[in-house]
Amino acid sequence: MEKTNNGYYKAVSILSFIVAALSLISTAFMLIIVFSGADVIDQIMQALIEQSGGTTAEWEAIAQMMYTFIVLTAVVAFAETIILFIQGAKFKKYSYQTDEEAANNFGKCIAWVVVSFMFSGLLIFGLSLAGLLTVQRKQKERFANGDKTIKSNATSSNTNVSTVSLDAMYHRLSKLKELKDSGAINDEEFNKMRAEIVGDNFNSKAVDDKEVDRLNKINERLTKLNELKASGVVTEEEYNTLRNQILQQDK
Repeated sequence: MEKTNNGYYKAVSILSFIVAALSLISTAFMLIIVFSGADVIDQIMQALIEQSGGTTAEWEAIAQMMYTFIVLTAVVAFAETIILFIQGAKFKKYSYQTDEEAANNFGKCIAWVVVSFMFSGLLIFGLSLAGLLTVQRKQKERFANGDKTIKSNATSSNTNVSTVSLDAMYHRLSKLKELKDSGAINDEEFNKMRAEIVGDNFNSKAVDDKEVDRLNKINERLTKLNELKASGVVTEEEYNTLRNQILQQDK
């Protein structure tokens, strides 16, 4: 199945990687500050005292709060960086899909569009939403319509097979009735063969003109056998044996 390029998703993927790289740089800078620990607090505190005066204890508490804020910011930035890299990889994957893949992944793409809204800003969110609605949704609809067509064709094919099977059963039963009317077979044999024919049809077995030809041959041979019996050429026992062999032929 042919795959479709989703240019919106490609743009989202590229921008996600760019933003993730910038976020990684800023995160690395904040991590350096975090790992410096006490030295950073002392530097912040001294700068505050020099600028505004006041006691050491007051500014030490403020410096500690600022350090805590930097730590939390670094953690959030690091998590966002990871999410952006994963987002870029996902949209790169979803930018080249078959219609079936687009339909199966539609729910996942909706989830990543929501993620882009939460972590990537309006530009990336807008591009991801456009890719979902203008490209992937059309692929999904196209796949759904194609699946309906396949099912419709399969239903039509089954209907045609059933019609052919019923026609074949009609011809076989007609030939069988001719055998019974001519006296070639008795009621018990007629009912047994009739049950086999009807059973073949309900079990959807393949039926063709060969069966009709077989019934015609049985009719011809039984007619000749009856003539031989009437002329006294064969005995009653031989007649019954030959008659059973003819009825069982090519079965």
